[in-house]
Amino acid sequence: MATLIKDATTINEINDVLKLRFSVLKESGKALNGLFVSTGKVSDFFDVYPNTYNVLAYRAGEPIATLRAVPYYPPKKLGGKNNTFDETEHDVLDEVFDYTEANQQLKGEAYFIDIILIKKEDANKSALISALFKNLLGTLAAKNVDHVFLNVTKDIEKYTKELGFRDLADTFKSDMLGCEVTPSVLDVGPFYESFVRSIEDREILRFQDTFYHIVYEPGEICMTHGEKGTTAILIESGEVEVLIDKDEQIIPIATIGKGNLIGEIGLVTNETRTASIMAKTPTSCIAFDRENFMEMMTRKPNLMLDMFKVFSKRLKASNNELAKLQKS
Repeated sequence: MATLIKDATTINEINDVLKLRFSVLKESGKALNGLFVSTGKVSDFFDVYPNTYNVLAYRAGEPIATLRAVPYYPPKKLGGKNNTFDETEHDVLDEVFDYTEANQQLKGEAYFIDIILIKKEDANKSALISALFKNLLGTLAAKNVDHVFLNVTKDIEKYTKELGFRDLADTFKSDMLGCEVTPSVLDVGPFYESFVRSIEDREILRFQDTFYHIVYEPGEICMTHGEKGTTAILIESGEVEVLIDKDEQIIPIATIGKGNLIGEIGLVTNETRTASIMAKTPTSCIAFDRENFMEMMTRKPNLMLDMFKVFSKRLKASNNELAKLQKS
């Protein structure tokens, strides 16, 4: 079953985040206070601030993983009734490691990833974990955040290194967390530039406010021949196969990998799919829906020019492939 990963923005999605925190912490055996037990939700003061970001993963409509990022504000900038945090609240972010000095040296706006919770049965799924981080970091990049701090534990070190997190201090045993951690930071600018370089049809970045992630396991169908084209996907990692039905047989005709866009024409034409798409490997995709796409086009008609550029390149590539087939 495919996993959908998105920013949690609605009341129902935020409720799912809070309930999932309770479920995962209870599953881990951690002691929970009476208020959390009575409500079946886990929340704190950071959850009431509008500039806190939560990412949520769903499978078959059930939440399975969540991340949270909160603004990192140095204490000396706080105080007064109009500030977001007071010093007591901010100190929570520095209980494991004090990032104040690093933040002063780096300059710019910084965020702190303070919650990473994944259901036990999904804790080792690489594509899911990587997509969770990429969804959150993409949101922060769109908000012009400069740096992201994170106390990296051994179980996520592989993924954070691949994303570009770098060590700020040596690994040490945290009594609070009960495990070894490495204080780390990600420079968001280089991360986002690397993401942009991996995309062939960069015009679609104009629609990034509507992006979310979908993770497919090998053999899962991403798109079905004959269905309406309501979603386009950009392959971020992994590979998919293009399948056609010929003489009552399913035949693979192409393999498509990282950086390629699929299904974009259907967003405009609303025509049915001409082929099926199946995940060949664990595959993470950026997705955007026709409903949100058309809403943006209505508000910003000039975006149609960007999509025409995509269509033109796609038509040229198709003509080149057809010419090769005719010669062979």
